[in-house]
Amino acid sequence: MVDSSIKTAGELRTTEAVSNGMNDVALSFHRTHFISETIRWPYDFLLSSNSAIPYSGVSVSFNYRKPNMRFSFHVILRIKYIICSSQSQESFIGGRMYTLNTNKVIDYGENMAEAKFIVFEDGRVLFRYGKIQKESPFEVEIHCSLTSRMHGEHEEIQKQHRDWARSFNILSNKESVQKFYDTRFDVLTSYQYHDLPVELAVLASNLMTWFFVFDDVMDSYHGKESEVKNYQSKLCKRHLDVLIGESPQDNDVRCVHAFYDFLRKSRLLSRDSLSPWYERMVYHLREYILGTCWESLMSSSTVKSINTALYQQIRHMTVGVAPCHDLMAIAKKIPAEPILENLFIRRLERMAINYSIWVNDIAGLGRDMKRGLGNVILTFQRDHSLTLTEAAQMVARMCDKELEAFLAVEKQLPTLLENVYKKDREVYEDYMDVLKRWMRGLVDWSARSDRYQRLDVDMTLLSGSWINQALQKNHPD
Repeated sequence: MVDSSIKTAGELRTTEAVSNGMNDVALSFHRTHFISETIRWPYDFLLSSNSAIPYSGVSVSFNYRKPNMRFSFHVILRIKYIICSSQSQESFIGGRMYTLNTNKVIDYGENMAEAKFIVFEDGRVLFRYGKIQKESPFEVEIHCSLTSRMHGEHEEIQKQHRDWARSFNILSNKESVQKFYDTRFDVLTSYQYHDLPVELAVLASNLMTWFFVFDDVMDSYHGKESEVKNYQSKLCKRHLDVLIGESPQDNDVRCVHAFYDFLRKSRLLSRDSLSPWYERMVYHLREYILGTCWESLMSSSTVKSINTALYQQIRHMTVGVAPCHDLMAIAKKIPAEPILENLFIRRLERMAINYSIWVNDIAGLGRDMKRGLGNVILTFQRDHSLTLTEAAQMVARMCDKELEAFLAVEKQLPTLLENVYKKDREVYEDYMDVLKRWMRGLVDWSARSDRYQRLDVDMTLLSGSWINQALQKNHPD
C-alpha cells in the first residue's frame, strides 16, 4: 500500500507507485466537495469518493490489476468540485485524460478531442493540446503571478445566476442548459468578485451569459448566409436601441430582454457619483456590439485569411473586457474622476485587454479551429510562416511579457503621476486591483471551463436549430 496525503488546497499532486496487482494506491484530498459516486475506469481502475460536507476531505482509491506495472498518475482537482456538489473530476493517467461524470467515462485519447489545462499553485498554467492539423500533441505554458481567490459563497452565486438564466428562458433546450452549466460563468465571477457581495457577482455572471449567448449567435453560419447576416444585423440594432433607452418589445428574442434587465440593474447600482462608470460601460457595450456586427460580416473564408493587425483591431472591440472593468469599478464603488481621463491608466487597461485576448485564444485554440473562427495563434502562424506549436508558444510568451509590462507600469504610477497619485492613491490601487482580478479570474476560468476543453461536442450555447427557428419566427423588428 502506498499512501500519500495532500494537506493543502493545491490543484495538482503527482505520485508514482509500483503495483503488484494486489495493493491499492490511495490518495487523500482535502478542501474538496464531491457527491458520492463510483465509476469504473478503463484499464480496470476503480474510483470511489465520499464526502459528508464541503472541504471535509475525500478519499480516492485506485485499484490497478496489472502486475509489476510502474505507472504515474496525476489527479487534478478542477473548479467543479470546489464550486458545486461536483459532478465530475478530471484526471491524467498514463498520459491520457478522462473526464469522469457519474456513471460516465469519456476517453479523449490523443486526438483533436483532447485538451488538458492545468493550473499550478506557483502560478504556472499548462495548456496541452491533442493532435491538431498535422502536428503531434503539444503544450504551452504561461505564468500568472497574480493572486487567485475564490468567493466563500460561490454556491449561492451559482444558484442565483442559474435562476436568472432560467427566468428569461435565455437557453433554447436541455442540451443548451447543460452546456451553460458546464461553461461555468459563475466560476469566473466567483474568482473576480471574491470579496464582494453575492448579488454583484451574480450580476457580473449574468453579463457574461449575455456576452456568450450573443456572441454565439453572431458567430453562427447556420442557414442561408444572406438570411443569417440580415438577422444578425437586426439583432445588433435591437441591442443598440436598448442601450440608448428603448424597452424591449414582446417579439424581441430572449437575449434582448436579458440584456435590458442587466442594464436596468446596473443603472440602479451606479447612480450619483458612479454614473460616469455606467456611461462608459454603455459606450464599451456599444463598441462590443458594433465589433461583433463587423466580425459577422466576414465570411468563414475571410476569417481564415485575416492578418494579425486586423484581427487585433476586431478582437479589441469584440472581447468584451472593457465593460467588465467598468462594472467591477461600479461594484467596488471606485470614484470615476481620477481614473477615466488618466492616460497611463488607459495604457494599463490596454495591456489588461491584450492579456485577456491572448489567454482566451490560447484556451480556445481547439474550439476556434473546429468552428472555423479567428484566433491570434492562427494569424501568427500564417503571418510568420510558423508551425502551430511555434505560434502558440509565441502567444504564450506574449502573455507573460504583457503581464510583466503591466506590473512594471503599475509600480511606476507614483512616479508618473506624482502629486496626483498621492492625492488619490487608494483610488488608483483599487482600480489596479480591478484589472488584476479580471486577468487572474480569466486565467483560472479559461483553464477550467468545459467550453474550451470539451472538444468532442459543440459547446455553443445556442444551437443551429435555434438560429434557424429565429430566422423563421423571431426576427427583431
